[in-house]
Amino acid sequence: MPEANFREELIVFFLASWYPNRLDPLNGIFIKRHAESVSKYCKVAVICAVPDRKLKTKTYDLDCSRNASLLTVRVYYKPTLEHIKIPGVNLFRYVRASYLGFRQARKLIGNPDILHVNVGYPSGILAFVLRKLIGYKYVITEHSSAYTREDGRYIGSPLYVRLATRCIYKNAEAVIAPSKYLLNALKTSDLVANHGVVIPNVVDIPKRIHPKPRYTGPAKVLTVSSLTDRDKNLASLIRSFAAVSSPVSEMELHIIGDGPDRTQLENLAVRLGQLNKGIFFHGLVSPEKLRSFYEEAPFFVINSNYETFSVATAEALAYGVPVIISRCGGPEEYVSRNEGVVIEKRNDRQLVQALSFMCENWRRYERRSIHEYAKRQFNPERVGNALFEVYNRVLNNPHSQD
Repeated sequence: MPEANFREELIVFFLASWYPNRLDPLNGIFIKRHAESVSKYCKVAVICAVPDRKLKTKTYDLDCSRNASLLTVRVYYKPTLEHIKIPGVNLFRYVRASYLGFRQARKLIGNPDILHVNVGYPSGILAFVLRKLIGYKYVITEHSSAYTREDGRYIGSPLYVRLATRCIYKNAEAVIAPSKYLLNALKTSDLVANHGVVIPNVVDIPKRIHPKPRYTGPAKVLTVSSLTDRDKNLASLIRSFAAVSSPVSEMELHIIGDGPDRTQLENLAVRLGQLNKGIFFHGLVSPEKLRSFYEEAPFFVINSNYETFSVATAEALAYGVPVIISRCGGPEEYVSRNEGVVIEKRNDRQLVQALSFMCENWRRYERRSIHEYAKRQFNPERVGNALFEVYNRVLNNPHSQD
């Protein structure tokens, strides 16, 4: 088994199921932030395999980039044509692409001391194989809501996926989740026993924040979300905001994000007479533009049916913005009455009450205090150190799995 060398810099290979890439620059951005945060304490290589139907002349396309402490190896692979169903081919290409990335990273920075799987399936397949063949230890950070009862995708997945996932988890040295909610879901799915730990996501912490915004026009209430109504319950938010917008006409709802239900949600806003009057859809925006929305927001709303963490809520707090959240899993673990209002999920009456309350009382929240709280909770130094401690504990534990 490869032994950790603590006299030199620890080498960690992130095997990421999701990661920003040339096809989707926002995919798994929170995994990228985890990698960056722990790269302050050790040398990190990120390896991700990405299906790319634009590949024509080759099956695999390897792309490397690096800075002082973070190497990123993306391996794009050509999936089979959509109308051609050959069992196992795409999964084989995914695993092979991951191994090609692993081999390239090892060539560039040396053998890893430990592997860090991010989203257990499918990236954990390579970690499991390397453990059995070579003896590499690995830990898992899970982000997927598939294991929650509200989502249900894991229970409904094919048998081979569940069997592979079980093998991946049972051979991990430690399991990390960004919330107790997700960790408990993994335990309920019989994937985690007693070796789980909660480490939050990293969010963008501004160095300083503006005082409470002053408006010459309507105040811009903000929500940032993928536009998937089954998960995010945005239709309820739109209806509830329309119910309070007439008596509080100085407020607008600005919706950042995109997704399969955008047209349906825009049509709802049209029927309520609110589209581009009181409710505005912006789609995906640049990080700079998103920062300006946070800076201008009187308050932030998330009305999801389930969230494993909610980076958007944590980012709102980082900008000192008070929030309304539904009791949907992750966010209520770090939002108290000092930071905003917590309501029951799927409760339109409570949502209308919370919107009315916040429209009148958002100025009473101390933005600087909220910002400092988020800075303590979600800063990269704290999160990176917590991950680094997990690695050291695993590598120094004589009772680890062999």
